[in-house]
Amino acid sequence: MISLYVMECPSSVSEAQYQLLLGLCSAERRTRAEKYVFQRDREIAVFTECFARYCISKVFGFAFSEMTFARNQYGKPYLVNTKDCYFNISHSGDYIICGVSDTPIGVDIEEIRKAPLDVAEYCFSEDENKVLLGKNGKEADRLFYAFWTLKESYLKRIGIGLQNLSKCFFSIDSEKGNIHCFIAGKRTEEYIFSLMEKENYTMAVCGDGRTKLHEIDGKEFLNALNKI
Repeated sequence: MISLYVMECPSSVSEAQYQLLLGLCSAERRTRAEKYVFQRDREIAVFTECFARYCISKVFGFAFSEMTFARNQYGKPYLVNTKDCYFNISHSGDYIICGVSDTPIGVDIEEIRKAPLDVAEYCFSEDENKVLLGKNGKEADRLFYAFWTLKESYLKRIGIGLQNLSKCFFSIDSEKGNIHCFIAGKRTEEYIFSLMEKENYTMAVCGDGRTKLHEIDGKEFLNALNKI
C-alpha cells in the first residue's frame, strides 16, 4: 500500500513559524531556501522538506532528527541508511504531495492550466497527441496534465532525469479507470499507476501497489511541528 499525503500550504506564515520550519530542515535545504528572492518561495521550500519528514514519520515512526536525506545523480531524494523506506515529493502552486512506501515510488502534482500543446508535440507520443487533439478546452487541459504527471511519476519512480519524458507513453481508459504504460513502444505491467484530482490539480503516482490518499490540514501540520 502506498500512502499519498496532500496538503495546501497555509497562505499566511509568521516569521516565528518560518523560523521553526527552517530550523527543522537540513543545512542543504536551509541554504537553498535562503537563496530565493521572494519570501513565499522560501516558505514553500521549507514546507516541502518538513512535509516529507512529517509524512515519513507518520508511516515509519522516525523522529525528524533521525532522517538524513541525500540525492542521486538525477536529483531524486532518498533516505540514507534505511531499508525498505521510500518516499517521493512534489509541489505545484500552494499544494505539496508526498508518497511514502516500502518500495520505490514516484509522485507528481501539477496545477491544471492552459495546455501547452507545442510541448506535447515533442514530449508526447503520436497516439497521445492524437487523443489530446480530439479534446477541447478544459478537457484537453486536464488530459495534458494527466499524461504529463504520469510521465513524471514514472521517471521519478525509476530515478532518472526528465529529459527522458518522451520514452514513456500512456493510454487512459476514463470509463474503467485503467492506465496502461508503454516503454520503448511495449506495454509494461511492471508498475501500478494512480491518477487523482484535487481542486484544480492533477496528481499521479507510480509504484508497486494501490494508493490511499490522506489530506493534511496546513494549520494542524504547523501545530504538530510546534510539538516536536
